[in-house]
Amino acid sequence: MRKIIDINDSWKYTKDGVTALVTLPHGNTPQPGEKRLPGVCFYERYLDAVPEGRVRLEIEAANPVSETQINCVKLGVHKGGCTRFGYDITESIRHDCVLGITLYGSEFEDVYTGRGLPRAGIRAARLVITGECRFSPGDYSSEGLYVTPFRAGDEWHLGIKALVESPAPGAKIVYKLKCPSGEVYRSKECAVSETETYISCGSPHLWKGIDDPYLYTFTADIVMADGTVSDNLALKTGFREFNAGDNGGTFLCAEKITVRGTDFIECSGDTGAGLSCVIENGFNAVRPSPEVLSERFLSLCDKKGLLVFARTPFAGEALPLKQRNAKQQMLEIIKQYYNHPCVVCLDIWDEAGGAGGTDEAGRALSELAGIAKSVDSTRYTACTQSSSLPVSSSLFSVTDFVFCRLPSGEKETREWLEKWHSFNPEKKLAVICEANIAACAERPWLQGVFISSRETDDGAASECFGLDDRLGEVFAGEEAKNLIRAGFGNRLEVLFSPLAKPVYAMKAGTALKLMKRAGMSDDTAAKLEGYLKSIKK
Repeated sequence: MRKIIDINDSWKYTKDGVTALVTLPHGNTPQPGEKRLPGVCFYERYLDAVPEGRVRLEIEAANPVSETQINCVKLGVHKGGCTRFGYDITESIRHDCVLGITLYGSEFEDVYTGRGLPRAGIRAARLVITGECRFSPGDYSSEGLYVTPFRAGDEWHLGIKALVESPAPGAKIVYKLKCPSGEVYRSKECAVSETETYISCGSPHLWKGIDDPYLYTFTADIVMADGTVSDNLALKTGFREFNAGDNGGTFLCAEKITVRGTDFIECSGDTGAGLSCVIENGFNAVRPSPEVLSERFLSLCDKKGLLVFARTPFAGEALPLKQRNAKQQMLEIIKQYYNHPCVVCLDIWDEAGGAGGTDEAGRALSELAGIAKSVDSTRYTACTQSSSLPVSSSLFSVTDFVFCRLPSGEKETREWLEKWHSFNPEKKLAVICEANIAACAERPWLQGVFISSRETDDGAASECFGLDDRLGEVFAGEEAKNLIRAGFGNRLEVLFSPLAKPVYAMKAGTALKLMKRAGMSDDTAAKLEGYLKSIKK
């Protein structure tokens, strides 16, 4: 049987000659005004001996570049800070040993770390102990088990692909699909040599997003000839179809829905409560920042029914030296999070080639999009572009979806949307807006509208949201700008704009709750709440 040992406590963290005892997750975020991350930091922990079984060390993520050692012997280097990686340490851990992880926080010419400065740190670590015959983690540190719900005619099926290491004669895999009650809905047994199979599931209960996020539990046990279980996995799965219409409109399990989304950035509070607030505020989809992607985050989205448009850390100009790393990180994201029904799209690149686009950006994006579709044809690909990119750019035609950041002015927004649609009538467009939501609500051909939570700089603060006059009725000018710079501006725009109701139907109370959790002071919230009550009258 598989055994998991968390090793998140009792780490010695050393930076600039100072050592402290820390618990994972732990990170070192650049301070305001810093141009780069601190160069090198070191994590160290003692590990007790594990006398039996195969043992794999798994690091959930270590940002941005890490080198792992055990007893001062190098195990490997991982480049990229958003995905899981690991090493077999079976022989080393037969006796007590010392695990060390060195993080390099500098910029690298061959590694994508996302837009801006990354957070240098480690998310979590654990030991995975199995028998000799196990599900293989060798496919980009995935679970070694891929399940694909699909419909053929009126019946649903569950496609299964299992990657097994050290298969033994007489060993078999026992699959079970269980209802939330624990009742076995379907089951099947296969020899370990049968790597691909499927289970006919008839008419299962469907996963319908936030309205009905119904999840089954899928288990897979590797049973040896003597009846012992060498390894086992359990994961959640949901039966769903997500389709984007050619002329607008999005369908979840054949029912038309309006995709109402928001960015979701890393937060220090309760992620589950934050996602509940997202739903309370009328959203049904999220675009999480790359550092947020994790098994825990996506499991919460599965459970709550939020559609996830996952993002890679690739941003800005496409550089040939970094293309190999881009392929590695993208494949890790696809394969590690393959089994989550909430994930419906992979946003491959953020403004590839910058505002003007380049031939190199087109080649790089085309290559990555092709790889993504070849590995997972069940999900859409996307890229994010700026509205300053010419509407005739070939970059708009590479992926299934296009996300575009809209201009800040209302007139400019309307003009750009009409120009883009007239030039690209068959393309699937979802927009990211910081204002002018009403202009988007008037265009049914849009596949989705997402509120951006990007922070704005001082110069753009008053211009970006157009809130000065309205906030000026409640707050002093500098206080209003501080609200916008702190990322509250997009939510305030929704609160103040009655035209936003058709798209977001935000509730003032839950929006205020969300802002308080994000750090708005009680005094500021009280002022805003009082103003909202006064205008309701």
